[in-house]
Amino acid sequence: MAQYIPILLLPVSLVCTKGKFHDRVKCSILFIVFVAVAVIPWAGRNYMRYGAWALTTQLGHNMLYDNASLLESNRTHTPLAEVQGRLMGVIDRMNISNPFEKSTVQTKYAVSLMREHPIDYVLIHVRGMVNLYLSPDTRPILNLMGRKPSEFPDGFVITSSLRTKMQAFFKYKSSLEIFMGLFLILLWIVVYLCTIGGFIGLFREREWAVFIVLLGTVVYFTIIVGPIGYSRLKLPIIPVYSVVAAYFLLLPQSRLGPFER
Repeated sequence: MAQYIPILLLPVSLVCTKGKFHDRVKCSILFIVFVAVAVIPWAGRNYMRYGAWALTTQLGHNMLYDNASLLESNRTHTPLAEVQGRLMGVIDRMNISNPFEKSTVQTKYAVSLMREHPIDYVLIHVRGMVNLYLSPDTRPILNLMGRKPSEFPDGFVITSSLRTKMQAFFKYKSSLEIFMGLFLILLWIVVYLCTIGGFIGLFREREWAVFIVLLGTVVYFTIIVGPIGYSRLKLPIIPVYSVVAAYFLLLPQSRLGPFER
């Protein structure tokens, strides 16, 4: 889904950036050229080989294996792995050799399942987005320390409610993991508050292009994560809100005169 970001950036570079209109047009054309040089060779290769002018087949797999499977797992109270195997098996039995055609069929099947239960899907999608920002995933840190992290039951992290996750965190995790998790949550609260302040500062300073690009990037990657909500999926977002938070911390200095800094 990140392949669509250039499409979102183009109108911003044309409308919201500063400078004369013809200069903005030139920059937009140059932007299109660079994007085209990057994607056309691979898209052309896929077209010649599979007859599909596209970059990846990952969309269909993700929507069926993650989004639709999570919906069915929550709705039927069936283990996630079991649902994933059943849904993916439906498509595998069709024996579709073209990966792009298979991705299209997977997407249509996943969308049909989500349309049958739209409210249930919206709820787990929102829950995944919340989990993305609030889940204190201490496993990578413990792995770096050479210590084995405590594990939740299979499928628990992405199928349970936020309240149940909070209760289970103190039940299943060790004292070290609980301490690290609470520290991470406090750190994130500070960073998130600074990020909000940074966006408010960009808005007040009328930095429209920067504001739209940075906020749009955060919103875009937050939405496409979907119901999975693993904290590791914040990777594309972390540099963005870290820069905005740093901007907020530097705001008082930027308002001082050159001899008062």
